[in-house]
Amino acid sequence: MISAPTTVKEDEYEDLMSFLEESYRHPKGFFQHRYPARWARERVDYESCFIIREGGRIASHVRVNPLRLVSGGREITVGGIGAVATHPDFRGRGHMRMLMTHTSHVMRSRGYPFAVLWGNRQRYLHFGYERCCCETAYSVTPRSADNTDSMVTRYNGEQSFLDTVISLHDAEPQRVVRTPADYKAMLERADAETFIANGGSGAAYVILFNKAGGRCMAEVGGAASAVPALLSRVIRECRLDEIIIHRLLEENALSHALYATSESWGWYPYVSLKILNLKGTLEFFSNQLYAKRERLGIPSEGAVTFKILETGECATVNLSGGRACVTGESSGKIVELSEPDMVRRLFGLPGALEFYIPMLDHV
Repeated sequence: MISAPTTVKEDEYEDLMSFLEESYRHPKGFFQHRYPARWARERVDYESCFIIREGGRIASHVRVNPLRLVSGGREITVGGIGAVATHPDFRGRGHMRMLMTHTSHVMRSRGYPFAVLWGNRQRYLHFGYERCCCETAYSVTPRSADNTDSMVTRYNGEQSFLDTVISLHDAEPQRVVRTPADYKAMLERADAETFIANGGSGAAYVILFNKAGGRCMAEVGGAASAVPALLSRVIRECRLDEIIIHRLLEENALSHALYATSESWGWYPYVSLKILNLKGTLEFFSNQLYAKRERLGIPSEGAVTFKILETGECATVNLSGGRACVTGESSGKIVELSEPDMVRRLFGLPGALEFYIPMLDHV
C-alpha cells in the first residue's frame, strides 16, 4: 500500500537516516557528520521532512528547509529543497513527482515567494525550476597565492574565534541568516578547518571544506586586504594544491583581492529557482527593479505585467520617479512566459535580480 505524502515523526529519525544512506549509497552516519547543521538529531525539523511510504517502508523523501535571505537590506524566508531521494527498491513509480508537487503546495501555504534547490537541471525543469543567478568560482593555487606571510589562528572551539567569524559573515550584504548554533555546526563539521588572520588591516577568515586529495572548497570573508596573505599561509600550511572559493559575481574590494590571488576563475549559474508567488517575489526585489529595468525589459516610465503561463498569476511593475511599485493587477504590456522562462527573464543573466546563498548554506 502506498501512502499519501506525510511528515516524519521524531521517533522515526533512525529510519529516515538509514533510508537516506541507502538511497544515496553513503556510509552510516554520513549526513550527521557531513551536514550537522541540517541533520544532527536535535536540528531536524520533522514538520519539513515529507515522505511517502510503501509497504510500511519509507519509499521517497523531500525536505523543505526554510532559508532566511538577506539582500539589499531586506530579509525574507524562502524554501530550500534538499535530500530529494527515492529508495532504489521503489524508483520509477512517481513518488518524487508526487512529493515535489506536494511540497510546492506546502511552501505556498507557508508564504514562501520562491524556492531553490541544487541538482540536475533537466530533472527539475519539469517542476518549474530553472538554473540562474551567477557566482564566481576562484581557483587559488600555491603558485598564484601571494607569498606574503600572515599570522593565522586555527579554530579549536574558542567562542571568541566563533564570534569573529559571525561578525565578519553577518556584515555580508547578500547572505543567508545563520544562528550562532548554525555557525558552530558549520565550523565543527567533520571535514571543516577554519582560520582567521588578524592584523592592522582588519580580520579575515577562511573555512575549508569538501576536501578531496589536495583540493578543497572554501568560504572567505572579512577585510579584503587580509585575504591574500591568509590564503597564502593556509594553502601552504594545509599542503593543498588548490582552494576553490565561490562568491557572488560582484565588483568590490574582496572580489578584486580574489582575482589578484587566483590562477583562474569562471562564472556559473549556481542555483535552480521556482517562483511560487510572482507578486511576492517582485516585491522583495523591488529595490532592484528600477536600476535593472533595461535588463528586465521594464520601461523607465510606465507599467509592464509579468504573467506565468502555467498558473495564470500576474504581477505588474510600475516605474515612476525612480521607484518601483508592484501590484497583482494586470496593466500595460503583458509578458507571458512559462515558469522556467520567467526565472530566466528575472534571474537568468548577469545584471538581473540577485541574491546569494553561500555553498555552506546549500541544502
